[in-house]
Order: sequence, then structure tokens, then C-alpha cells
Amino acid sequence: FLQGRQRLDGLPVGVFVASADGRPTYANELSTRILGRGLDPDASPSQLGEVYHVYTAGTDDLYPADRIPLVRALAGEHVRMDDLEVVRADGRVAVEVWASPIYDEHGTQVSAVAALVDITERKRAQREIVQFNSELEARVSSRTEELVASNEELEAFTYSVSHDLRAPLRAMAGFAAMLQEKTAAAPDPDVSRYAERISVNAQKMGQLVDELLALSRLNRQDLKKVSFLPAETVRRALENLHDEVKKIHAEIEIADMPACNGDPGLVQQVYADLLSNALKYSR
Repeated sequence: FLQGRQRLDGLPVGVFVASADGRPTYANELSTRILGRGLDPDASPSQLGEVYHVYTAGTDDLYPADRIPLVRALAGEHVRMDDLEVVRADGRVAVEVWASPIYDEHGTQVSAVAALVDITERKRAQREIVQFNSELEARVSSRTEELVASNEELEAFTYSVSHDLRAPLRAMAGFAAMLQEKTAAAPDPDVSRYAERISVNAQKMGQLVDELLALSRLNRQDLKKVSFLPAETVRRALENLHDEVKKIHAEIEIADMPACNGDPGLVQQVYADLLSNALKYSR
């Protein structure tokens, strides 16, 4: 019997035993430390919560006597509870309890046993995780609002580029054409050259506007990865570069390329930019 108690005292859990009538009969050393007091054999089942200062977690309410795990085990239940706190002289301790009835060889219940574990640190870690998740959600929400605001600003910028800049460019190109027409009867080399440069630069500015708009769209659209043929994507990119290819008499060969996964629209834009630069700076 002594050896058995020594083994129970060596367990990493508190062990608390009550007789069939609910009176405490044994408590190992760890259960005494967890509960903050030793065995009280005079405590009745209805008094266990009050005697050992067991409270509902996070409140100042005594744990209901009929829900005390050991009391429920005395009624034949197998229970696990983790919503209890024991108030000791050094503070509150969160406790997890497993409780079960004990029967003799004839099937008669002779006692009940409860295993106690101090889960104060676990509960503290859980609260920190909940708080961290709450703060993270708040940061994500704040960041999302910032992104929405940024996208709205980008929309406003795109609108400005699309409407406010195109109008003066069209006016510049129109006035340059009118100037060329008026000087056609009496050509002036300098005036003609200036008018042509105005027209050419207006066209270049229009192209820059188009590229800015294309860039803004790329930044806002979602990736749509599918299987596609790069060679077909290159051909589509070249369709919009027909004039540039013709102008410098470029020869472009498209080799066979294996299918790949990606966003065809974005890849086409990459090919278009690469080919446009190649044509622009080719001799």
C-alpha cells in the first residue's frame, strides 16, 4: 500500500480520491499543491467546491456543486472539464480535471477518482493567441482599407490620365496638322519641321499614356493561371506591333515552344513590351 502511494505521489498529475459516499479519502502531493490545501475528509460532495475554493473560470462564482467533476463521477459519469479555477493564497490556478467512477470486482461503485492538471500556462498561451489573432485581424482589416483607398486613388489617376491628358494631346496634334496645311502653299522648312516634331511628340505622349493605363490595369487584375501555348501568345502580341515591324522591315521568327502554365494576358503583355523595345532600338 505504501509503495502504491509513493507511485501515485510520483505521477505528473494530481490524484484525488473520494469514497462512495463522497468523502475525500486520498490526495497525492501534486493534487495538494494544485488545490492549495491537503485532504479534508469531512467535506461532503456538496461542499467540495466551497472547501477547495473551486470557481468557474474567469468569474467570482463558485463552481456549481452538482457539476464538480468528482461529484459527477460519483454519479457514474466519466467527465473531463477545463473550465475550473482554484483560488489559492498565491492566486488563481486554471485546472483541467478527468474524473471517473471506480468499481469493485462485483460491479459495485466503491469510490471515484479525479486526475488534476495545472493548465494555467496553457490558458495564458491560449489567451495570448486569441489576442494576437484579434490584433492580426485588425491589422489585416486596416491594411485592406489602405489598399482599397490606394486602389481608389489609382482609379482617379487612371481617369485623369485617360481623359485630362488625352484632350490636350489631341489639340496639339490638331494644331500641328493645321499649321502644316496653312504653310503648304508657302513652305517654310523650319515651320514644317517644328510642326512635324510637335505631331510626332504628341503621338509619343499618347503612346506613353496608353502604356501607363496598361500598367495600371496590370497592377489591379488578378492572376489567372491556365495552360497556354506561348507561340500563340507571341503572335497576338505582334498583331498590335504590325506597323512597327513593317516600318523597319523586321524579320521575326517564332520557334515552337512547349505549353506552360501562367496568365496568358500578362505573359502577352511581357512579350509585347520586349518586342516593342527590340523594334524601337533595332537598327
